[in-house]
Amino acid sequence: PEGAHRPGNRPLVARLAGAIADVAAAHRATCDLAHPYTPSATVMAVRVRGDVLDYLVLADSTLLLDGPRGVETVIGGRGFAAGDPSVAEQAITGTVPLAELRGVMLLTDGASRLADMFHHTDWAGLARIVREEGPEALIARTRKVEATDPEGVRWPRSKPSDDATVVLMEILGGM
Repeated sequence: PEGAHRPGNRPLVARLAGAIADVAAAHRATCDLAHPYTPSATVMAVRVRGDVLDYLVLADSTLLLDGPRGVETVIGGRGFAAGDPSVAEQAITGTVPLAELRGVMLLTDGASRLADMFHHTDWAGLARIVREEGPEALIARTRKVEATDPEGVRWPRSKPSDDATVVLMEILGGM
């Protein structure tokens, strides 16, 4: 419940830890939460708080901050959200003034491949695709490149394609 988890100096981390604890409590009786293959998830969160944006990135996801210095990349911490609330401490967090942002993009690992695995563009180019052509265009381009190497020979990977989710948050009145 809201307020049950004390935010401390990293409020989004505390909220994530609380959410992991709540889900674990709901499943503890029927699931082996200590098993290495217990269900887990990547987590990204952004929150507008007055004139700033707070962010949190955990696991294999990427946050792009599009501002006056170009595109800043925030890649998630090591752990995945599963049964242990302490993994929330591994999240990468930060705060950015809204006035310094044009937009924010949240990408799962399947959506970031065009830049970080396939090297068909850099992060600024990836952001430009999303901003000018939309998230669907980025995912379509990624799938097209993946199809050229379905066995993962050129770009070693565990599966031909991965989940691909893109969220674009445009900042009105920013920069």
